[in-house]
Amino acid sequence: MLGKVYAIYVLPEYQRQGIGRQLMSICARELLRDDIDTLLVWVLEANPVRRFYEQLGGELVRTGWIEIGGARLRQLGYGWRDLRILIRR
Repeated sequence: MLGKVYAIYVLPEYQRQGIGRQLMSICARELLRDDIDTLLVWVLEANPVRRFYEQLGGELVRTGWIEIGGARLRQLGYGWRDLRILIRR
């Protein structure tokens, strides 16, 4: 089964303190508890913070489009085949 994270937002003044990593680790633990061992998260291609997911070991596995406010935006799907990677980091 595939787990999905739809959004994680951390205010700029709280970024780079490990909060996002902790949130992703908690998500991974909860998904594993429910026998879900893979994860997909979508992020806008233009979002520079998408590197966060790459640093956590996410691999680019899908691309797509989303419409927001009438604008068609490209999105990238980062995936983890083994959620234990997120717990160890």
